Amino acid sequence: MMAILYAKFMGLKRNLSWILLMAAFPMILTFFFGGGMGRERKALPMVNEDQSVYSTMLIEEIQKSNAYDITEIERREAERLVREQEALFSLVIPKGFMEAIEGEHKTNIMIIRSIETLDIYALQSVLNSALQKVATERKIVAAGMEILSRYGAEASVEERLSQVVSSKLASDGMITVKAKTYGEDTAGRLEPRTSSSAGFLLFFSMYPLTFLVGDILEDKKLLIWNRLIISPVSKIKMYSANMVFAFIVGMAQMVLLVILNKVIFNITWTQNTMGLILLLGVFSFTVIGLGLLLSAFVKTPQQLSAIAPIVLTSTSMLGGLMWPVEIITNKVLLFLARLTPQFWAMEAFNKLMYYNAPTKDILFPVMVLFLIGILFLGISLKIRESPQ
Repeated sequence: MMAILYAKFMGLKRNLSWILLMAAFPMILTFFFGGGMGRERKALPMVNEDQSVYSTMLIEEIQKSNAYDITEIERREAERLVREQEALFSLVIPKGFMEAIEGEHKTNIMIIRSIETLDIYALQSVLNSALQKVATERKIVAAGMEILSRYGAEASVEERLSQVVSSKLASDGMITVKAKTYGEDTAGRLEPRTSSSAGFLLFFSMYPLTFLVGDILEDKKLLIWNRLIISPVSKIKMYSANMVFAFIVGMAQMVLLVILNKVIFNITWTQNTMGLILLLGVFSFTVIGLGLLLSAFVKTPQQLSAIAPIVLTSTSMLGGLMWPVEIITNKVLLFLARLTPQFWAMEAFNKLMYYNAPTKDILFPVMVLFLIGILFLGISLKIRESPQ
């Protein structure tokens, strides 16, 4: 077994360039898509059809989020900008917005978009927060005026009261609740690129793990496997050597990425180093099992190169490496997501990132991940050793 391992490491130089490339990709994507260039404010064309004090308040509240550069334009121009993809989306405040706020009725704010993007969900979150603040301020003013009217206050007082309430809410804010989960340390401030870099790390680490263990196909093509079979080395040692080789290289790549993210982007996913190493180790084992399973269904390295990216990318999209799995609402897709190893890896990763969870709190997703790896490994060996 040690001789096979030695030969594998000696032949590593022929794969070294693309292994380094797979290590570079997560860093590049983290820089560009994870906020390495700074958080840019997105353009937000707005159509104010209501032209009321409340629609103006709503626009001001959205502007306070510092996430958007707002420009008020006409409806036709907003539709043109989105249609020609000069803007991701635009916001329309319809007529009757003031009446809906004052009467506490349902109001529909229209978001014009041409494509579905994650930025839509961020806009909806900011919009909901702004609407709640406007509605809350209106309720406070209405309740205050009801009391003041009993003492003969004039209607002109309402404007002054609205200014006082708005100023007070701006300075003191709403009620703030600080929560801490029992048994978990308070995690540090989690920036957008922290979670995106975790997905990039797992996704691009899957390729070397899959193709390195798939080198068995290359060995068979060169008849090296046949010579090993008739040697005194057992098949268990032959498979183990390939798996250990892929595991060492894959873990080295992931540890290197963890260090580079810390040095370059100052990203610290968790203080629980042992939990992180456990998760990465079990994830590597599971992906190695997946690589063996995929290589059991094909006969040449070229076929593996064709099928592996399709499987890895599609399951990563389902499992939450490309975007948060929480945005998926279809029950069938959610069920399929739970069948992927990436889902359980991100489940544990999120606990480590968001809550700095102790190792015992990630044992369940890690155990599920390990069982999936055992299943992949068992099926692949069954297929490989079955009579042709």
